[in-house]
Amino acid sequence: MQFLKKLVELPEEVRLYFGSPAEYQATKEIETDYQLSSDDLDNIVNDIFIADFSLASLDGALKATKVPAPSQSKLAADILGKLFLPVAAFLKIDVKAEIIKRGHRPEIYQPYLDNFAEVIEDKNFESLEELVDLHESTFNPVEEENASLDLFTGDLKGILNDTDIDAVNTLNGALIYLLSNKPDFHNKINKTLLDNQEVITTQSLTWAEGAKAGTAANWLKDFIKENGSDIYNSVVLSRYLATSPNPQLLTEGERKIVRRLLRLYRNLVFFPESMSDVPMEEWEIIPVEKVSVEKPILGKPKDNPAPVVIENKEEVKAVAVAPAVKKIVTPKLVATKVPMEIAKAGTDPEEAKLISLLTKYAPNSLEARVVKEEIKRRRKKS
Repeated sequence: MQFLKKLVELPEEVRLYFGSPAEYQATKEIETDYQLSSDDLDNIVNDIFIADFSLASLDGALKATKVPAPSQSKLAADILGKLFLPVAAFLKIDVKAEIIKRGHRPEIYQPYLDNFAEVIEDKNFESLEELVDLHESTFNPVEEENASLDLFTGDLKGILNDTDIDAVNTLNGALIYLLSNKPDFHNKINKTLLDNQEVITTQSLTWAEGAKAGTAANWLKDFIKENGSDIYNSVVLSRYLATSPNPQLLTEGERKIVRRLLRLYRNLVFFPESMSDVPMEEWEIIPVEKVSVEKPILGKPKDNPAPVVIENKEEVKAVAVAPAVKKIVTPKLVATKVPMEIAKAGTDPEEAKLISLLTKYAPNSLEARVVKEEIKRRRKKS
């Protein structure tokens, strides 16, 4: 019960991992590699939980097992690297140092961190799908498509000037939903953007054939002339704004509009590749405006203090149709089918409570294994 209470208090990411297929596979690897019983390994892990993740007793606990002494150091490293390193950041313990202290290399356990990253990604996708399903009952794709195309035709400048984060997130949610679920929408909205004749800068563009109005379409053509039509990164965008002839005469305000237009162009035209290195909860089509945040200056006060450093910090982005999964949602657990040898409860009321408790957890979860072990322990004592 101490263990279960401790587990409930832990970050959701830790609870997600202990009970996931990734953790179960790692546990079975350790049991097989060292001929260690599941009861022995679970007891070692449980003791670490109950001890507030103090790892001081780990080596002593291993000496009580039947694992040969020469193998115990590697076993300790495997327990740490396979079971605790993936969630070390959430537990705030220096697992890497503990592995190194035992003479082993923490980098060999990178696959287990990767497996946990996949667990989180899968859970986020599940949550995203649930949110999209929920939203579909009130979301009219036809109306949203028409509204989006109208905005990109006649109010693009308003979009580029919009600093209302909630409004931008709402529109982003609709755009991402339509791009993901209506195959023909991508071509329609791309063409609408590239053909947009709305004047977004008072400054004209100078080309060999003469001056051209500062429309969205002309700024996009100017950028593509210089940088091609392939996907590009922020370095290419910054270089264009800093060194290309036409952006040089822009005011600071209009420069921001052009920058935002070009970021919108990249996010939209190259979607979903443009979001390939961005967490799903931060996906955006229309760039979310940045805000200035005061950053205190460290060090001793001086007679003439330096001005406050201003750091650009991007607002947290949230997709309206599929809102950001800001925290891992605890997975839906399939109830454990109580094994026949455990189901035969005796007269002990505490044992009956444990059997009832067991049905609440997934079959291979750490919680279920702990409860089973406690039932066995009580029966051995009686």
